[in-house]
Amino acid sequence: MEAVIIQETVITVAGIGFAAFVIWLLFRRYNLSVKIRLEQAEYRNRLLEKFATAAEFIEFARTPEGRSLVDPSTSKLTSNPAQGVIRTIQVGVGSFFVGVALMVGTSRLDGQTDINFIRQALNEKFWGTVGISLGIGLILAGLIAYVLAKQMGLIKSRSMLDK
Repeated sequence: MEAVIIQETVITVAGIGFAAFVIWLLFRRYNLSVKIRLEQAEYRNRLLEKFATAAEFIEFARTPEGRSLVDPSTSKLTSNPAQGVIRTIQVGVGSFFVGVALMVGTSRLDGQTDINFIRQALNEKFWGTVGISLGIGLILAGLIAYVLAKQMGLIKSRSMLDK
């Protein structure tokens, strides 16, 4: 009985720790995107200060160099299809293995007759199945996105994924 309490405590602490880690990652990503946007706004403001009149700026913006500096599609915030594919597949593989771990962990409860252990086993099998299904779905979605992006010319070559 004491081993079950310790196990549940460890699982609870690990779950809370994992949730905190995911929240920290999301917060960090948000902060980085805000920082990049602020740097770009500051850069554009400094660029505007270089011109005395609006006509000079318009003349500069019409040049190829000016378009490349002013065009938002050249910013660091534009999405990279290869990175999106890789992230989707990474999350899918992680989810798949969490599901497998839950299914393997359920085997320790095989042969139990206590209704609480039976319910725990059913609960872990359910979440294991969800994790495996979600992982397979994300891996397939990543592969489909890769094929479509490759056909549309968004991913030029395999060397983009190798970098």
